[in-house]
Amino acid sequence: MSEDRAEMSEDGGESSSPSSAAKPRGCDVSVGGEYVSPSADQVLDNVLDNVLLFLRSRRDRNAASLVSKSWWRAEALTREELFIGNCYAVSPRIVTERFQRVRAVTLKGKPRFADFSLMPPNWGAHFAPWVAAMGDSYRALEKLCLKRMRVKDEDLELLARSFPCFKELVLVCCDGFGTSGLAMVTSKCRQLRVLDLTDDEVVDDEVDWISCFPEGETSLESLTFDSLPSDDSSSAAHTSWYGIIWPFRDRCPKVIRNQIMSPLLQLADHYYANISAEQLIPVIRHCHKLQILWVLDSICDEGLHAVAAACKDLLELRVFPVDAREDGEAHVSDVGLLAISEGSLEGPRSDAPRFVTIL
Repeated sequence: MSEDRAEMSEDGGESSSPSSAAKPRGCDVSVGGEYVSPSADQVLDNVLDNVLLFLRSRRDRNAASLVSKSWWRAEALTREELFIGNCYAVSPRIVTERFQRVRAVTLKGKPRFADFSLMPPNWGAHFAPWVAAMGDSYRALEKLCLKRMRVKDEDLELLARSFPCFKELVLVCCDGFGTSGLAMVTSKCRQLRVLDLTDDEVVDDEVDWISCFPEGETSLESLTFDSLPSDDSSSAAHTSWYGIIWPFRDRCPKVIRNQIMSPLLQLADHYYANISAEQLIPVIRHCHKLQILWVLDSICDEGLHAVAAACKDLLELRVFPVDAREDGEAHVSDVGLLAISEGSLEGPRSDAPRFVTIL
């Protein structure tokens, strides 16, 4: 019984006495104005809680919850990350009632063969019941990863309004939402650090969601945008890496410093955006670890000079012509190529790019 009383007190529920509800598990108990030492069971519960805080593997946690009822309750109290491989395997109500201190949730919906158009478009895997349940129970939620889920703009709006400490949103192979829903996330989630949109079907609502980020420097550090609008004829389907990065140059400088400067190894313009040297330089000067670069010759020799000065680890460079006709004007000369071969304007380097193609 002491375990039950301590557990309910920790969850903020009812207990046998008002004083016990205000005390954590394992705390001294007041009897007639005097404090006595906690029982052995209370000490063990307190130790177990602290040990489980260091248990990160979900498999180990699942195994620990099967030891006994007290371990089952203690594991639920200390779990901060949830992984649900099938959104239909358990109801949102059961999840939120058992795990009440969750900060990160990974939720998967449709099976993998949905990626090959082997399922009806409106099969299910709706995010709506989950965000409604989590909005009431997980006010401290910071991270959410959804895969193959049906997400609506209303769901994103509720998400943005329900979690004041929200920091990371990852949507992989999701559909049902548009740029207006993304605008709600970018405008309301003031602490957003990571926004990952991968292989999603995004409806173009003609809302400039990128411009909805708060004015001034934001907390955004990582931006991954590898999604297509539902209408492939939309101009957004032909957005180059420049079109995604450039709007954040002044509004979100951490994107440039952290997302581009630190991890980026490859920058390939598969959509052949006509980018000038003036547009390239503010971005490329942060890409110190860049190894592969594909661009049009519209960057001219000035752009190649900037690449040579900033990208010391460059291994592959491909420069495609803006005008592929034989009598077309060439924008890149041996001056820019010399800068690339030397590595910088200050002196030669022995590890110049091993693969340079001028088409």
